[in-house]
Amino acid sequence: MNLTYSLRLACICLASFFLVQAVFAAIVGLAARGAIRAAGGLAPRFAALFLFAIRMTPLFLAAFLVFGLCVPSYLLLEPSSTGEQVGWPCVVTALLGAATCFGSALRVILAGERSRKYRKACGKAGSQSSLGRNSVPATIVSEHGPLLAVAGILRSNLIVSSNVLQALSADELDVALLHERAHRIWRDNFKRLLFLAAPRGLAHSSGLRAIERQWSKFSEWAADDFAAAGDPRKALSLAAALIRIARLGSAAPQPAIVSSFVQSEDLSERVERLLCATPSPDRFSTKMRALIGGAALTFSFLLAGAILWPASLSAVHYLLERLID
Repeated sequence: MNLTYSLRLACICLASFFLVQAVFAAIVGLAARGAIRAAGGLAPRFAALFLFAIRMTPLFLAAFLVFGLCVPSYLLLEPSSTGEQVGWPCVVTALLGAATCFGSALRVILAGERSRKYRKACGKAGSQSSLGRNSVPATIVSEHGPLLAVAGILRSNLIVSSNVLQALSADELDVALLHERAHRIWRDNFKRLLFLAAPRGLAHSSGLRAIERQWSKFSEWAADDFAAAGDPRKALSLAAALIRIARLGSAAPQPAIVSSFVQSEDLSERVERLLCATPSPDRFSTKMRALIGGAALTFSFLLAGAILWPASLSAVHYLLERLID
């Protein structure tokens, strides 16, 4: 099949992206159990960061290889011509890559639009106020059921229902607000959006979903630890706030990129953890050194590739020629 120079580049990029992300998504899916087990030995904050990095590796690696190696090698080493031969396997793989990118973009756009409409509806139905001893800006609503959540991505805001304010004491409200502040500081809603952008993969997608669920659990635990700050009284107040809000009933459906204070799937585990006042595992230091060493080794390979860039581009160009034949 004859394609112009630019279309051939687009075909190569899409095909390479699809193949790389599919392979590494399958690897991550296969390694999901081991990754989750390793995360269990880390402090919640590090566990959430570790699982986020693992889940996003296929997407980031595929993007790096395409834009860092494939595009430069093609532009520098491929002679410009009016027509080039591209094999049908490459075309079919490129179409799969285009479908994958379109699906990711569609999920992101729809999620962003739902989040925008949700915040707009809450803003119209509610009123602005300042909550807690630290005067945290928030939108107070009355018809959304029991709600305490951070909505939005870049400019997130706190949304609280009036029945939650009535149910919580001053101490319980303050520590719950600290929990939601942690989600805002760590940009957890943006990470949820990146999860939607990451391709689901063709194989072992259940492992990928398991990593995302465990990330959600550890991110909640990390926010709990941030709010409690090692104080048993704050931990007790936070557990009481979780129970009081849960007893108010179920909240109305919320967009995927909303960080809600109460999530029913791990509520009992969170409460038990807070009541037991168990300190965060201190076993992360050794594993973190291993992780940092692995990251340093990966960076060294990337640096060596950058130093030997012309040779790397030649090798990549050779592989691309085999891909399109």
